[in-house]
Amino acid sequence: MSKCLQISDLNPIKNNDHRQLLLLYALVEHFLHGELGSINMDKGFRNYLISWMPTNDSLRDHFIASLDASFHDISVKKDIVRKLIYWENNIKLPKGKTKWLSYDKYQVDWAWELIIKNHNKPYYHSQILREPISTQDKRASILAKIDIIAMENTSEQIVTLNKLRNDWYQQKSRMSPNSKRQMSFTLRRESVDKINKLSDEWQCQKNEVIEKLLSHIPDAPQDVKKSDIV
Repeated sequence: MSKCLQISDLNPIKNNDHRQLLLLYALVEHFLHGELGSINMDKGFRNYLISWMPTNDSLRDHFIASLDASFHDISVKKDIVRKLIYWENNIKLPKGKTKWLSYDKYQVDWAWELIIKNHNKPYYHSQILREPISTQDKRASILAKIDIIAMENTSEQIVTLNKLRNDWYQQKSRMSPNSKRQMSFTLRRESVDKINKLSDEWQCQKNEVIEKLLSHIPDAPQDVKKSDIV
């Protein structure tokens, strides 16, 4: 008869940490492929896990039930939990490095699409790391995907995180109503000389000279007469 794990054995597996649970599910895949060293695990455990993909609120219960149903020896169950938590602690990025990713739906949707498009890892598309059903779930999935990269290459994990974060800051800047755009145009020599002179007098960049001059023009173009500027 199979003996169930005790509450104390399961304390490391948090009830409401969706990111942790998704990461543990993904780690099972790595164990099955022999990528985490020796451990008593078989495909039956994975098959139990993905036989029914629950909502986030029941991920923990489903994980524990699958573990109890797959193994009879309680020492094996404890060993699996211990090793999964060990690897989670080794590869999971600290909160300080992930706080830039908020729970804003637009940001999370943007990050999800980008990481799926540009970081095409086989386990990203497994049934375990499925298409999320909520913004909270999607954010947890994004971070779990970044976490799991460290199983192959810790440096790649940091590069992926930094690129995603920097791309977001650029996207955010482009969305800002005060964002600047690069322009290219040709001016007469005398106009260039005047801009250069004003730049020296005002002690500012040439583009700032143009912006200062334009700021004195009314917002409505019809209010500006050609005779006023020609």
